[in-house]
Amino acid sequence: MKKDKKGSIIYSFLVQGVSISAQVSLTLHQGSNNVSANISPSFHSNTLTMTGELVTQEKARVFEGFKR
Repeated sequence: MKKDKKGSIIYSFLVQGVSISAQVSLTLHQGSNNVSANISPSFHSNTLTMTGELVTQEKARVFEGFKR
């Protein structure tokens, strides 16, 4: 996790599994709830970028997950 010069928070991590290997970078923009996700696969150049607004679970219309 790091901050850029504009104050945005960037969190990067690697995802590995049976059918995926990718670098994921999440950016929370300074002073807003706007977030962008950049997913870069290791095996090809089909990078995926998503943008949206980060909301609380109570305001979310879609939530996926599981309990352990």
